[in-house]
Amino acid sequence: MWGLSFKPNTDDIRNAPSVEVIHELLDAGARVVVYDPVAVKHVQKIFGQKIKYADSAEEMLEKVHGLVVMTEWEEFTKMPASKLRGVFDKVVFDGRNCMNAAELSAAGITLVGMGKGSGNSAMEPPVYLRGLEFEID
Repeated sequence: MWGLSFKPNTDDIRNAPSVEVIHELLDAGARVVVYDPVAVKHVQKIFGQKIKYADSAEEMLEKVHGLVVMTEWEEFTKMPASKLRGVFDKVVFDGRNCMNAAELSAAGITLVGMGKGSGNSAMEPPVYLRGLEFEID
C-alpha cells in the first residue's frame, strides 16, 4: 500500500481510509506491506509487527503482488509506469484516482479506480479479479 495519511503532505491518519483497508486486508489473511513518506510512525502504533514497512515506494514494490494507492503523494503519481511493470501482478487499485491511467495501460498494468465503473455490466468479474476473494458488506 502506498500512502497512509488521509491526504498528501501530512502525517495525519485520523479518519484515513488506509487504516480500515489494512484491517480488512489483515482480516482476509493478506500480508500487507506499506509505505508513506511521513505517516508510518503513526500506523506502527496501531499495527506494530502485523504488517511490513518499506523505506521507499520502490522498495515496497519489490515485496508485493499488487498495489493499493491510498494517498496521492507526488512521488507516487509521478513514478514512471516502467518502474511498476513486472514488479507485481500488474494490478493497481487507485483509491484516489490519481494515477496516470493511459501510462499504466500502455505498460500493460490494469488500473482499477475506486468509485469508477468498469463498464463491465456482466456478472462475471474482470479477469484481473478472478481467483481473488472479496467480502462485500
